Amino acid sequence: MEVLPFLARQIQQNGYSPIYPKDILSSDAVFLIDEAQQTYSCLDLWYVAIKTQSMRQYGARFCLFSSYGSPITGALDYPKTFTPPILSPWQRISLTISSGPGSPDVALFYDATEYSDVIRRFCSHPARNSNLDIAAQEYIYSFTSGHPGAINSLLLYIHHYHRSSLKSGRIITITLNHVLEAMEDIGRLFSSLEGLPVAEVRKPEITELLLEVLKLGSVDFDKERREFLTCVENGWLQSDLLEDGQVICTFASGMHAKYVEYKFGATGNRPFPYEKYPDIESLCLAVVKRFSMSILRQIHESRRLGPAGKQRPVEAAFQDEFYRCYWEEVGRGIGICSEWTGSSSGHIDFLVIEPGWGIELLRDGDRVHEHCKRFRKDGQYFGWINKGLMKDWLILDCCHSYPQAAYPQEKQLWRLVFQEDYSTVHILDCENKEKFPKFCFVNH
Repeated sequence: MEVLPFLARQIQQNGYSPIYPKDILSSDAVFLIDEAQQTYSCLDLWYVAIKTQSMRQYGARFCLFSSYGSPITGALDYPKTFTPPILSPWQRISLTISSGPGSPDVALFYDATEYSDVIRRFCSHPARNSNLDIAAQEYIYSFTSGHPGAINSLLLYIHHYHRSSLKSGRIITITLNHVLEAMEDIGRLFSSLEGLPVAEVRKPEITELLLEVLKLGSVDFDKERREFLTCVENGWLQSDLLEDGQVICTFASGMHAKYVEYKFGATGNRPFPYEKYPDIESLCLAVVKRFSMSILRQIHESRRLGPAGKQRPVEAAFQDEFYRCYWEEVGRGIGICSEWTGSSSGHIDFLVIEPGWGIELLRDGDRVHEHCKRFRKDGQYFGWINKGLMKDWLILDCCHSYPQAAYPQEKQLWRLVFQEDYSTVHILDCENKEKFPKFCFVNH
């Protein structure tokens, strides 16, 4: 197929003023090409049109939307006899803003300013005419990672969930509590959202890949494994090209990660091994002993990526490593929820489902007393305890120096004192007395 006559026909068929094929590249036409990865083997398009226009400052422009493939190497099956046209960093726009030199400061996912505009437009729609408070807006943005489709689906779900109260005027402003209440029935939530993996994830190789990304946050893209391509093509995972040329895969948003956890992590199909972990302390000790010195360093230096390819915050280092090591220790089939929302009053870092064990991780004594109060009567988590959803709990305060303040009344508090290089940890009790002797971490 000759590309210039084809483009001329497309212009005319879409109702625009005709342009002769020979004049296409010098015209002011803009071509939007969706699923552009399917064109990588169409050499006439790439070498006659796209490559010709790539470095020109005038003439026709091409905007390419690709689900996968590389702007450097093209598709995985690109003909080895041809050198792929290379798109410069300033010509590439990713889902999130790239940190590479020369990369533009725009992305397909919403930034904070764009997200605020989306909220304003959504709430001012005549069919809704509602408001979201700041805390609710921030929670939705964090949960969706700025993913446009996820944001739209979640906003529609929340509004539909509270439609009666909004219509009657009982709710004027949707608060964070209203958002969490709507998301409490997580099965109903995910059954109403679009774009999440359903039938395909029953394939063992796809399930294993999604769980691996859930556990590690990101994995290296392996072009030899078909399941990588399937997940990226369907938008369940996204591929990111790092500065060093490495290609990694992450979840498209935090909502996608939560869905995989709900589908496979929270619904355990194995009974909890009480003979190995008779209490919450034995489980937590076994998990902490699996911590990796090198991974903790990596997270501490902000070199670990999570959903949407965004750097994980330093504050989440110990939560991330506990989650990874839980899966390493107990294996699949023993249900756990992260940042588990059991009601509209707050969330806890982890809930191990069957025994009902809640685990909260703190950093360097941050608001220890406040977190301990959450488990007492009238505290944020007491409702779960009262209902029997949480039968025991443990607070792990991860410290980089020996703590000064003690909390002798808080028997379910451990102080984990890490060596500066994360090579060892010393576990103390609530009175800052030795709970377990210091031990070393592995380096992998």
